[in-house]
Amino acid sequence: MKKLLLSRQELATHEAGHLVAIVAVCEFKPANFIWHRLPAYEIAHVEPIAEREFDWEDPADRNKFIVKRAVIALAGGVAADLCAPLKRQENYSLRNLYDLIGSIDFELAHEWLTLQRYDPDQRSIEQEIGRLFLELRDFMALPVQQTALNMIAGRLLDYLQHADAAGADFVELPTQQLLGDIVIEQAREFTLKTTLLRNSRAAH
Repeated sequence: MKKLLLSRQELATHEAGHLVAIVAVCEFKPANFIWHRLPAYEIAHVEPIAEREFDWEDPADRNKFIVKRAVIALAGGVAADLCAPLKRQENYSLRNLYDLIGSIDFELAHEWLTLQRYDPDQRSIEQEIGRLFLELRDFMALPVQQTALNMIAGRLLDYLQHADAAGADFVELPTQQLLGDIVIEQAREFTLKTTLLRNSRAAH
């Protein structure tokens, strides 16, 4: 989710990142793209929908669900970083990541990792966010993913320009209209690590 205060390009790139991640992590599909124009800002959102029933009582399945949701939440910030080379971060401190990802998505990823139930330690969750961000960044920096990000963002901008011309304050689009024939490579499995550390030590 992204609120637009300054740049619609940033909003489009951010949401393209979420959409690419939803498709890439598998076992999820994107709901419709939603955009609202409010008096002070614009807001856009693409909700991930699980394509199967994850077993919350099975630790492995629960952790798979949680890490996928966390990665999807972080993906908007990853896309913003990759698609703005002149402002690209060199220092991925927690403060910089928070600013880059945005408060809504950062806190959403944090909440998902907190639900993981093994190690609610604040530092381990922050380390998990930083590691997942950088792993996702490496994946989304691949040329096929970069092409997908740019094409989706471009299509979003076109639809929003049509909304401007029509004086519309609300747009809902089937995401297939944004994805079309775009190729998105499947990601390898992301996993939890730092938040499992204490549990792993206790087991031994």
